[in-house]
Amino acid sequence: MKAYKIRYIAIFLAIILLSQIGIQIINNSIADSVRSELASIPCPDTTIVEDSIFVAGKTFGNGNGMQYTGVILVRSFENKKRLETYYRYYYPECDVELLKSSIFDDAFSLKEISDTECYYVITLTREIESGTIPDTLFYRIISGCDIRGH
Repeated sequence: MKAYKIRYIAIFLAIILLSQIGIQIINNSIADSVRSELASIPCPDTTIVEDSIFVAGKTFGNGNGMQYTGVILVRSFENKKRLETYYRYYYPECDVELLKSSIFDDAFSLKEISDTECYYVITLTREIESGTIPDTLFYRIISGCDIRGH
């Protein structure tokens, strides 16, 4: 009888562990698709994509909820206003910021750069609440069960 209890507990713990790993893999793939969307935008003539990353978790704001963020680092001779106009034509919710230091953030471990005078960070964030990720029961469960969104 004791062996059955141990077996049931082991099976229960394995299900919980495997579901958490699966949920994180699914959320990472959603965030990677956001990064791919942003990176697939054709660059202006004087702009080169240097690096790109994605983050799944609560990256901006307070409270609970998953956010799927794609980030690209571009080197450009365009000014910030022109880049904002260009990238917001494709995605009005994207954000363009001038990179002011070579260490951007621990969460966004972009590669080291030596000269930052013409580097820009372009960010696109999606979440269920904004309507940019399908609002289905599946996505609600997947995003609600990932500890990174809390």
